[in-house]
Amino acid sequence: MLTDYLQSPDTLERMRASCVAPYLDDLASTMARAGFKTLTIIEHLRTVEQLARWAEHRGIELAHWDDSLLAGFRRHLAGRRLAKRHRVRTHVVHFLAFLRERGVIAPATPEPAPRSTPILELFASWMLRHRGVASHTLYRYQRALEVF
Repeated sequence: MLTDYLQSPDTLERMRASCVAPYLDDLASTMARAGFKTLTIIEHLRTVEQLARWAEHRGIELAHWDDSLLAGFRRHLAGRRLAKRHRVRTHVVHFLAFLRERGVIAPATPEPAPRSTPILELFASWMLRHRGVASHTLYRYQRALEVF
């Protein structure tokens, strides 16, 4: 399946030698079935391979990948001038979710629930009753209001 998207023998060899190699064909086929365009799949594959090389260089085994890996990889990328750096974050987030779905890495640690104060509880109740906001939207509002 990788050969449907990448032709360079060096690139294919590098990808097949990485710790994520067993998952790349599945990733590409899953993305193709979901309707992703060829160029997007290629970008994802290249990002994942770059992430794998970065993690291997730092001695981080695949089984220990988590959201902190993304933070470290983002710091690494911040020092480089990449026009598509914001896309790289999305690619990594999608790949981590892909690995979690397959049980390769541990599930994400949930964010702590916002601190509940009487005023926030009243606000939440009012927003649900009078505005009909979704729970995720309400969660975001409460997080933003915590600082006050």
